[in-house]
Amino acid sequence: MLRAKLSPKSAILDAGCGTGLSGKALLTAGFTTIDGIDVSQRSLEIAGMTSAYRTLHKMDLQRLPLPIPDGHYDGLACVGVLTYLTDSIGALREFNRVVRSGGVVAITQRSDLFVEREFQSVLEGLLSDGDISQMHVSEPRPYLPDNEEFGDQILVNYIGYTVV
Repeated sequence: MLRAKLSPKSAILDAGCGTGLSGKALLTAGFTTIDGIDVSQRSLEIAGMTSAYRTLHKMDLQRLPLPIPDGHYDGLACVGVLTYLTDSIGALREFNRVVRSGGVVAITQRSDLFVEREFQSVLEGLLSDGDISQMHVSEPRPYLPDNEEFGDQILVNYIGYTVV
């Protein structure tokens, strides 16, 4: 989603970067300016070993606002994280704040929680408020299809949109 709309030199925030798997995927996709934030210092240390990140910082996505300037990033990826946040709407609004107008946000949400937390309505609210445009929500897909523990049991929706 990010690669289709942003240049390789775009500044990307990997929000909830964990041990760096998404950062490595962003690097493989051609992005070269990737910053990561996560609540776990140990995960950040592991992510640092990937060499995917320009900077890594310990930040809690449940303590908003984040200490990041408005419009600082061209794009943001948040993969496998929203499941653990109690305030998804607040997180999305914060993502929109730290990404510049015209920038892109790419996130995932477990399909069961997408329904339970009325995520489609949340996104449509952001769309009707004029906060986002060009929204795309995928059909549910296997989260980690090659994982023996999850297989096809856990499904996720991939969501992308442009910040207005």
